[in-house]
Amino acid sequence: MKHMQGAQHKCEPCSDAELIEALAHYAHEAWSGWMRYLFNKGDKINEPDGRIGHRMSADSCERWLRQMMTDYENLPEGEKESDRAEARKMLTIMRSFYDRERAAHHGAIDTLKRRAKKLMREERCNCCGAENVNICANCR
Repeated sequence: MKHMQGAQHKCEPCSDAELIEALAHYAHEAWSGWMRYLFNKGDKINEPDGRIGHRMSADSCERWLRQMMTDYENLPEGEKESDRAEARKMLTIMRSFYDRERAAHHGAIDTLKRRAKKLMREERCNCCGAENVNICANCR
């Protein structure tokens, strides 16, 4: 996942589309990881038509059906922790986007402050040329 591998980003605001793509990338990685796990837990079956099927154990099937039919609040603590681990991965992605947004925001503020200071140095009284004022006290 490029965004989580420490890639350096310019401090530019992120679009919703970028965040959606990063989360979708994670969702696919999580799903494909689960599928690899699932297929490693079962047995391959050679179907009569030459295709390869898959059979899982009755214990695995019963456990996963139970988990699927149980609301999160009612899961045992160990199973909740597995879901929390997945949530932490998603949070990492979201925080990286939030940090990038915040850096872009602070970068914009810093730029505005620098511009304001520069303008302050460039301002001179319209009448006598005194620096750092629009109209000096003597010319009012």
